[in-house]
Amino acid sequence: MIPTQVKQLNDVYKIACGKYHSLYLSIGGLVYACGSNTFGQLGTGCKSNYFTPTLIESLSNVKSIAGWHYSAALTKD
Repeated sequence: MIPTQVKQLNDVYKIACGKYHSLYLSIGGLVYACGSNTFGQLGTGCKSNYFTPTLIESLSNVKSIAGWHYSAALTKD
């Protein structure tokens, strides 16, 4: 495997690792997620797994993220 830059994560400053998924928080308050989505923990509105970081369109203005078997986001609002 060759390491590859993930361009949509250029401005990420915080990462939360779940058991089988990861969340990424950008400087602009956007959240990206990837990994297992068996229980909908990625917040995409479906239960498909995502192997590349995907923007969670329903979240914005986020200031903190957390996860384990779940995902949580705290907004500035």
